[in-house]
Amino acid sequence: MITDLTNYIVDWVLAWPDVSGDCLLSEDPGVDWDDGLQLAYKDPEKGVILKNSDEFEYSGIDDRRGNFIYLRHLDDEKLTHNPVKQRVSSCIQSVQVVATLRLVSVIRNVAVVTGLERYEIEEFIRNALLNIDWGAYTGDESNPEIELTMSWVNSPQILDEERGPKDTKRSRVFGKENIFTAIDFILRFNYHGEPKD
Repeated sequence: MITDLTNYIVDWVLAWPDVSGDCLLSEDPGVDWDDGLQLAYKDPEKGVILKNSDEFEYSGIDDRRGNFIYLRHLDDEKLTHNPVKQRVSSCIQSVQVVATLRLVSVIRNVAVVTGLERYEIEEFIRNALLNIDWGAYTGDESNPEIELTMSWVNSPQILDEERGPKDTKRSRVFGKENIFTAIDFILRFNYHGEPKD
């Protein structure tokens, strides 16, 4: 299901500083993330939340969590389905599932030297998403792919976008040494309910 894929994406981005090694695609901005959350939802009133057990917990930008990323639905948790022309067998019809997602990165206490650090972090995360090794993915889904649609590098805009209007418990002001990055993308994969060979 989509949860396995999104968990794989989050784990890949968290590991990208180690995986990229000598890759010339992007320069490592020297930041590490402590944690990653997946499949959060943006409530119009409360901001970004994640369902844990029977309760919803705030999971968006928070200065108490250190460096972290979260992956959330960009819309109202919609998954669209498109038929796939090639059948798996005579009795199983595959479907292509499409989800619109946003990956948000929160980096605290970055030494701002040139003012370009936010672009370096966006490029680093973008390259991580574009270079996911799907060959190592072992879930039931097949042919996963990511299509990037937009990146945000303006930290105050991202903070405002990710918070709900009634989210008054958390500060709306962060220091300039904190960098927030958001990348919107479309995740597509085929699903047919049977393990892939």
